[in-house]
Amino acid sequence: MGQRDELFTLDVNLGGTKVKTALMDINGRILSVHMYPTHAKKGTGWSHRRHPSLY
Repeated sequence: MGQRDELFTLDVNLGGTKVKTALMDINGRILSVHMYPTHAKKGTGWSHRRHPSLY
């Protein structure tokens, strides 16, 4: 089987209430979307303790 090279774009939206990511192919087709709430009302350190793998 031959190797196929593809180009992708990762979009990251760092908002105050959520972090949203989207993976798109070269034609702009959305392949995957994920949303993670920041729980801003719980304070600045909460999200870091909740999702340590992100840091």
